[in-house]
Amino acid sequence: MKKVKSKVATPEPILWQWSENNEGKHPVKMRITFDRKRNYYPIQVEGKNLFLSESEWEELQDLKQKVRGDKKKTREAIAEALTLALSAIEKATSNNRPFTFERFEMEFLTQETKKGFLALFRKHLKDVQNEGRIGTYKAYKNAYSAFNKFRGAKYDKKGNEINPGKELSPTDLTPSMLKDFEAYMKKQGAGKTTIGIYMRSLKVVFNVAASDNPSLNEFYPFAIKQTDKARYKIKTGSGKKGDALTPEQLEKLAAIEVEPGTPEHESKLLWLFSFYCQGMNFKDIAGLKYRNIDLQNQVITYVRAKTQDTEAEEKPMQVPINEAIKNIITAIGNPDKKPDSFVFDIIPMGLTSTVMRRTNAPKTNQERLDEIVRQKIKMVNKRLKQLCESNELPAITTYWARHTYASLLKQAGESVELIRELLGHSDIRTTEAYLNRFDIGRKKEANDKIFSSLKIA
Repeated sequence: MKKVKSKVATPEPILWQWSENNEGKHPVKMRITFDRKRNYYPIQVEGKNLFLSESEWEELQDLKQKVRGDKKKTREAIAEALTLALSAIEKATSNNRPFTFERFEMEFLTQETKKGFLALFRKHLKDVQNEGRIGTYKAYKNAYSAFNKFRGAKYDKKGNEINPGKELSPTDLTPSMLKDFEAYMKKQGAGKTTIGIYMRSLKVVFNVAASDNPSLNEFYPFAIKQTDKARYKIKTGSGKKGDALTPEQLEKLAAIEVEPGTPEHESKLLWLFSFYCQGMNFKDIAGLKYRNIDLQNQVITYVRAKTQDTEAEEKPMQVPINEAIKNIITAIGNPDKKPDSFVFDIIPMGLTSTVMRRTNAPKTNQERLDEIVRQKIKMVNKRLKQLCESNELPAITTYWARHTYASLLKQAGESVELIRELLGHSDIRTTEAYLNRFDIGRKKEANDKIFSSLKIA
């Protein structure tokens, strides 16, 4: 019997004779021995666990005996598994790290199943698309294409992938590589906002991989806090979806007289509806149905589209109904008040689609719905801009309603925790970052008070 070396991990393919399949064959496994402990991992051929009889195993072990066809392929698969195991042990113990089975499994199983980072990214894209999260899918698809090109992928003029980029292990996604990708994106003309979106997409995919393989957290490349100097910090872009109106500007907007029934009238009231409904996102306004409105208890209850597919537990939003909300629904709401009818005439009832993609595959209802909402937002923003410019107001967009609501809450002295709840943020840090942009107004007011009293140039 061979003496087991302590503190040295050794791999060895073996025939596991303690179980068998319906054909009476035994599974072939990779035995890893370390510090007198042994773990076993199945060896696969073409994605299926390998089973052999004792005679087949003995024949393959005799390297002097030549084999052909499937037997040759099986022998090569076993040899490749041994090579992968040796490589995984080497990576698991690189930089003088002690061997652990967790590190080995992360390295070995990633190699064996070919689950590189790009493959994980593609799988996540498919999962997001199947969940109907079309907006998120498009953003992640752009991030994947950019990173794939960074890894050497080739695309045709229509944007179809010709050759994939060079695959990499999740552990290869180091802070250094992320900085190189950032530099690559800058050369392509991408701004901070775009780079930030792409980096957050990479972070999400890495988090998904780490949830399946907790040992990956040891190689986590993204900064968790500001003091993480050795990790990559995702930079926030300078671009903003919208600013906030002052109370005076808000009153002026509400007082503008617009002819009922016109696109400008509808656009103005939809903006005010968003403001009165605690900064409700336009997609949620479009999807709002009369069953979400409880007139008896005077409350609107809905689940934010932005979080309903990402939160483990759906957290419904509740909006108290005031007279302004009632008046807007009366003015531009759908007269058909059946529970499943949309409150506003934006999304057609019984939505069906025969719209074709470039690949000639019909678009899903979710994709069509996303297009309808985006087109409506574009139209509303255009009308709002015209309305505001003719009344000496900032050129607002639909997102300004949410920012204005948050800004006024902050000016009223409400707590960040309450604002977080009213806005529907799952993480208070999101709310804090959200509110920081409104501080400049107060700083300017404070500076003006001081400087105006000074008799200096």
